[in-house]
This record gives sequence, structure tokens and C-alpha cells, in this order.
Amino acid sequence: QIEEFLDDNDFVHNPRIRRERLEKFRKAIQKAPFDETLKREIIQKWKMQLGARAVFVRSSSNSEDLPNFSGAGLYSSKANRIDEKQIIDAVKYVWASLWNFDAYEARVRNYVSQTDVYMSALIQLGVDMDRGGVMITKDPFDEQNKNAVYISAVCGHNSKIPDNKGIPEQILFNPTSNSVVVMTRSQQENALAFDESGDLKETHDKCANAQGRVLNDLQVRNLAKAALGIKRAFGSQKTQDIEWGIMNGRIYVVQARPYLEK
Repeated sequence: QIEEFLDDNDFVHNPRIRRERLEKFRKAIQKAPFDETLKREIIQKWKMQLGARAVFVRSSSNSEDLPNFSGAGLYSSKANRIDEKQIIDAVKYVWASLWNFDAYEARVRNYVSQTDVYMSALIQLGVDMDRGGVMITKDPFDEQNKNAVYISAVCGHNSKIPDNKGIPEQILFNPTSNSVVVMTRSQQENALAFDESGDLKETHDKCANAQGRVLNDLQVRNLAKAALGIKRAFGSQKTQDIEWGIMNGRIYVVQARPYLEK
């Protein structure tokens, strides 16, 4: 199908037509029958390895985390899948997201071949975090400050940061001086939590204190320690971009990937 698109001048030269055809293609993937053998294998592993608990179905493509092409945010994932149908539907949704319009356009701009890209779905236990965010093992605002750890923190789940309306808490930790510098205080209007029927729901719960702090200094230092440990585990040369969450006082690392230097 994609090869046919690439041979069509209207598709190649008209972004409106590209958007429409890619949307139809994604819908066709999501509506297509799912291989029964693969379905049984997925559900069996979900039950045996993950205890049939709520999971995230995350995108993992060979066209992201490349040396000059991050691909971050281009593909789609599904949160808090709680039954067999939700999981299989989420896998198809993730597969189809390889052909998100923005992803296609980004690959064109970065000379990534559309016929050599593939998508897989990573199924991992969901964490109904009370705080979450991202960390970068350098100061993203100061190229010279490579030893700092930058932390962005929100109340509730971090998987849809744009939906956590308001300003997150932003912190810089300096390992040399063991200092915590609060750059912005939380001004969140809402938080995201697991919905009993699946996916995430918006709540008005607030975890920030009266001073707008989402994290206390001990939590900041523990997160920074984890971030620097992850950087060492990957050879210490690459700056790491890390998704994290805290649930019941315990830190969970959801993902670590190379940070694309500007």
C-alpha cells in the first residue's frame, strides 16, 4: 500500500491528500483481523508474565532514537489497558501509528526511507503514579552545564504531559554541590490517573504543596541518583532522556533513551 502511495504524484505532492490517505490506511490496519495464534501468545504472556494486570502498550519503531533523528512523540501508545480486547486493539493502534501524518512528514524531512520502517508494540506493566515526569542528564538550557540533572515533575501520570494543564515543576540538580535549584513551581490545574474502565482520567487532585513543590529535595536527589546510574549503565557518554514515576514512595523508570543533542 505504501509503495503504491509513493508512486502516486498526488500523494507525494499534496499534503492534504497524504493526510487523508494515511488516516484511511491507519483505520484499515486497526479494523483488520488479528492473527489468532499471535493473539493467543500475547494474551498468554500477559497473564503468565504480567499477572493479567493493567499494562501500557507502547510504540517502539526502528525509525526513532537514531543519531540525527529522535522520533520522540511521533508515534502513539495506549495507557492502562485492562482486558484482552483493549490490549489487542491497542497493539493494532500502535502498529498503525507508524503512519501518523506527523511521523511520515518528519521521516521525509530527515531522509528516512518510508519502505524500511517498522513498528513493534512493547507491553509493560502500568504504573498508576502519583507523581511523574522526565529527566535529562544535563542542563538542556545551558550547553556548558553537562553535569547537572534536569527534572520536570507533574502530579499524576506523566504519559500525557500536555494534558496535565498548567506549568510543571522544573528543577536542576547539581551533583557536585548536591544543590537543588527550583526553576519553576507547579501551577497545575489537573492531574491524570488510571481510569477503572481503562485509559487515563482527568482529576483535580493536587500533590503540590503550598509552595508549588511537587517533589521534596530528598525525592529530587533520589531521582538524580537513578538518572546518573542509568547514564553510567549506558557507558556515560550519551546524555539520557528518562521517563519516571513515583508510586507509594517508590521510583519507577518507564523509559530511557538517548537525548538528541541540538
